[in-house]
Amino acid sequence: MLFYIKDKNNRLVLKDLNKRRAIKALCNNCSAWATRQRQTCPVTECQLHPYRNGEMPEGLTPSDRAKAINDYCRDWCCMGRSAEVKICHITTCPLFAWRTWRVDRSTMVDEMDCLRDMNG
Repeated sequence: MLFYIKDKNNRLVLKDLNKRRAIKALCNNCSAWATRQRQTCPVTECQLHPYRNGEMPEGLTPSDRAKAINDYCRDWCCMGRSAEVKICHITTCPLFAWRTWRVDRSTMVDEMDCLRDMNG
């Protein structure tokens, strides 16, 4: 699924994201796009920490990853208020589409529209 997110230069870029890539993108942002910093991240209390390198840790499931995204949004961005997660307005956040248990496709970019734009 294609979404616009901000890159390290604070420009909007079109990215093909799934939950795995979205977490990795958010962790890259948090670590100032320093791969080694992301890989050795010391913030173990972050719900996304086990998923930061784009892998599914042994013993965890995709459902655990979805819960981690929701918990991260609630605890780190919305100051513990669950209701705030649903009304989040930061559409350029890599986790935006997966912040709730249902995928929010409102900011998804249609691939056909992109192709039409590119071909004039």
